[in-house]
Amino acid sequence: MAHSAGEEWRHDVSSQRHDCNCGEKLDLADHTFGEWMVTKEPTSTTEGEETRSCSCGKTETRKIPRLSNPFTDVSSDHYYYEPVLWAVNKGITFGVYADRFCLSQDCIREQIVTSMYKAVH
Repeated sequence: MAHSAGEEWRHDVSSQRHDCNCGEKLDLADHTFGEWMVTKEPTSTTEGEETRSCSCGKTETRKIPRLSNPFTDVSSDHYYYEPVLWAVNKGITFGVYADRFCLSQDCIREQIVTSMYKAVH
């Protein structure tokens, strides 16, 4: 007697499969997850979240840590606090020193265009 399974994938923690009407598991395979996609950006006060999906429909979610502030000259009460942390977290810009962003220092055109390029790529 031939197996008869629906087209819908079933899944558990580690694998995906088709279930036959007789109860046997067919086409057993490991999950094949895609890339992690950020579904909620982290901020300095809240964790973020990213998700990835398998072709069978199973999804995995993991937390992204809150953004930390390595700079002594970027205070949380300034309007640019979250944008600075976001840009540093994304690798778009860095501080002038490990512990200072140097907000009052002028940017040269090379720095500005490099930041724009990093933001897009």
